[in-house]
Amino acid sequence: MRATMPARDGQVERDGATVHWEVYGDDGPTILLAPTWELVHSRNWKMQVSFLARHYRVVLFDAVGNGKSSRPADPGRY
Repeated sequence: MRATMPARDGQVERDGATVHWEVYGDDGPTILLAPTWELVHSRNWKMQVSFLARHYRVVLFDAVGNGKSSRPADPGRY
């Protein structure tokens, strides 16, 4: 279960792969929380996002192959 719901989310396509992103909060400087490992998706940050979104705009994304991003069949895409 999420502690906070995203203000906006979407996908961007690049070279045939889609990357899912989410934005939490609307005020203050932007913080990008990048994937911590290739095998972990953005929900890894769920405990930090709730606090940070009160003071900053927080952007998360799922790396290709994880979460809501696409999973290309070609291993070279990773």
